[in-house]
Amino acid sequence: SWDAYPAYLLQHKAKMQIACFVAADGKQIWGRSARDNNFNATEAQTAAIAAALASGAPGQYDFGDKKYMKVGPPGMFMGKKGDWAVAAAKTNSGVVICSGQDSPQGAIAAADFLADELKGKGC
Repeated sequence: SWDAYPAYLLQHKAKMQIACFVAADGKQIWGRSARDNNFNATEAQTAAIAAALASGAPGQYDFGDKKYMKVGPPGMFMGKKGDWAVAAAKTNSGVVICSGQDSPQGAIAAADFLADELKGKGC
């Protein structure tokens, strides 16, 4: 299942604790994974991040139980809150969102990695 797949990747490739694969508008969560089953992001939160990824809008965005400040250029979604980061990357059909204890650059690398893996599978 998709749930086990990002859990393995996140454990071995990055410091991310949470990942999800959502519809392009973020309003449906198609797959989710979290270390210790601690996934608490909502569809409203994923929709706001997907919209910000599409528009490049600056601002503050909630994901799970943290509020992140968007950093980075338009066309890229990275956010930071203390030692946590969140990032989003587009696939062919949706958006991957990752967060964890890493830099924004580490988070975008993990999101891009998962997005590329899904693109390779036609998703």
